[in-house]
Order: sequence, then C-alpha cells, then structure tokens
Amino acid sequence: MTSWISQFGSGGTAGYDLFCLPMAGSGATLYRGWQKMLGSEVNVLPIQLPGRENRMNEKAVGNCFELVDMIYEGIKDRLDAPFSIFGHSMGGILAYELTRKIYRETGRYPDILFMSGTTITRAGRKVYVGNMTDDELAAYLENNGGTSRELLDMEEFRKAYFPLIRGDYTLVETYPPASEKVGCPIRAFASREDTEVACSDTERLCEFSDDYSISYYEGGHFFIRDKAEELCRSIRTELDKYIARS
Repeated sequence: MTSWISQFGSGGTAGYDLFCLPMAGSGATLYRGWQKMLGSEVNVLPIQLPGRENRMNEKAVGNCFELVDMIYEGIKDRLDAPFSIFGHSMGGILAYELTRKIYRETGRYPDILFMSGTTITRAGRKVYVGNMTDDELAAYLENNGGTSRELLDMEEFRKAYFPLIRGDYTLVETYPPASEKVGCPIRAFASREDTEVACSDTERLCEFSDDYSISYYEGGHFFIRDKAEELCRSIRTELDKYIARS
C-alpha cells in the first residue's frame, strides 16, 4: 500500500474505489469510520497528505498544484478500477484539481466528484489564516468550532499543529479561482449554518458540471463529522448504480 493511501479495517471487496481527501488541518483518520458506513462494496481510500499523522516527519506541501501532482503519482496505479473522489473543504479543492489532473493524464474522469463544504471560486477573502499569530490562530480555530480550547492552550499542540494548519490555509488562500468544467457529475454537500465556507459559495459549484446536485445538512462546517452517517448514506445511494456495473 502506498504511503498516500490509508485504509481502516479490512477494506471493500467489490473493486470500487472512493478516494477521500481531508479538510485543512486533518488527515486520513477523518474517514476512519467510513468503511463500515459505506459497506464492503466500496473500498474507502483516504488520502494521507505529508506532514500529518503517520507522515508527520515529512514536509507539508503548501501549493495546491504541486500537491495534486504528488497525489496523482501516489495513486495512479489504482486508477484502473472504477472510482469516485470525495473532498471536504480544502479537500474539495484538491478533489477538483485531482479530477482534472487524472483526466489530463488518462482521459478518464471519476464516476462522481463529491465536493463538501467547499468552494473553488471564492475570491477577495479578508481573513488570511495563514498569516495569523499563534493567539489569533487559536481564537480563530476556537470560534469556528473545530478545535477545543483545552488543546489550543497546550504549547505542545500549538508547536505541532499550527505550522500544519497555517500551511493548509495558505494552500486554500493562494488557490486561484477555478474556471474549468469537469466532464463528470458533481454531487455537492453543504450546511446553511457554515461560517467557514458560505453555503452560497458551495452552491456555485453548479457552474462546473452539466450534472450537478446539492444536499444540505444541519450544523456548521464540521457536518462531515457530526452528520457522517447521513452523509455516507447519501454517497452510497449515488454510488450504487456505478457499483452495480463494476
């Protein structure tokens, strides 16, 4: 198994792959429970990025296009099987650019591009998290609900985590607004209470595929954790027609 892919549990058995890309500051364990929720007919393949979890000793990559090139090289040997791609927040940007990269290299698109709590068009962001001081970053992370105050007050946590989260936000904040359609369905997920990525920004993904739909979930930006079972049911429903063909 390549270092770019983590699997939790025994994996699927039917030869259908779902590559999953993480949000800023997270790693492959974001998807730890998804194999069970999606069932053995799907191989859930979380992408592990450098600089986190079991790749902590590697240098994180803060440029979207450089990172996507590296991800492609790490997974290209698995692209003969039918597959779809999922990404949440920063992972949605990576998922979109990985979809384009795979098409350029192979002429193939994923069956479905799932994009969750994300935007590839937002411009003019007024808050640059990548440039924040430690105290500013701690306050920002506490306010957006993703990290507990207890952790944020720990010096060891700040030392280990803050460079990673700054790098990930720099990747997002330097990403140029996209303009190219993809030749596959986009299935979007959003929360109307999301204060990190406005729901209206995720809705604009309709501009990037001729086959688009969006589903809404209660909660804020981290509905990917709080509503994981509901989300996985929606994903599995979308995948079933493709799984039947594989």
